[in-house]
Amino acid sequence: CILSRPMRLVLSSRFIFIALIGLLHTATLSRAQLAPITAVSNLDQPSPEPNQAPVGMGPLFNFSLATSFTTGDTGGDLYAAVLHIKSMWLPEGVEMFGPLFLGLYGGFAEEPVTFMTDLVLDVPPFEDGNYMFYGSAALIPNHQYWLVASTNEWGNYLLGTVNSLTTDPTSLPGWSVGNMHMQSNGGTWGSGPEGSAALHFAILLSPETQNPNPLTPVPEPSTYAACGALLLVGVIVRRRVKRSKLAALPAAVA
Repeated sequence: CILSRPMRLVLSSRFIFIALIGLLHTATLSRAQLAPITAVSNLDQPSPEPNQAPVGMGPLFNFSLATSFTTGDTGGDLYAAVLHIKSMWLPEGVEMFGPLFLGLYGGFAEEPVTFMTDLVLDVPPFEDGNYMFYGSAALIPNHQYWLVASTNEWGNYLLGTVNSLTTDPTSLPGWSVGNMHMQSNGGTWGSGPEGSAALHFAILLSPETQNPNPLTPVPEPSTYAACGALLLVGVIVRRRVKRSKLAALPAAVA
């Protein structure tokens, strides 16, 4: 069918309105889907053999490992911890691995003190690699925290370690890595394996740390320009629709 001129103008104005809404929605999503922030990391530092430390349970030992980190002048909301797991092995006669736990602890001390939350591993560590442990906690500025790796069943994990406390350039200002500690058979915490200063790890903060209101972000200037152009076209179309309707009205009878 052939549409009249007023009808075509009406449809054009509606199309412009829909395009404007879509453009604003796309701008909102592009800003809301921010990447996590690397607060502190040493994953870019070398971890050659034999830089590794055991976590697990076996016939002769039960090891847990802890490594500390300190926040800078800006804290943030924890998004995840990344841990380098080098390998796994089972004691003879054991067929299944015990789960690897990672806990977040607080407190200025030479060992973990106050439990805060568990961090959950996203996928089983079947090969050498960096693995994400997800969790949520508020990390306050200039405070010391601990990551504690442990298991409650037989099976052993070898975690990557580094021989210095150097952090990667991507770390936030003031954030630092502390020394690693080891606990054997549930006893007191002591120094880590010889030659290993800290675990190979990273702390990621939630994107909302940088943008505290992710649902209502500020669009880019180019988005404003495009919206302004669409609005201008919409105003012109609306005026033409109004003129066409007036022209279509029958002349008033005197």
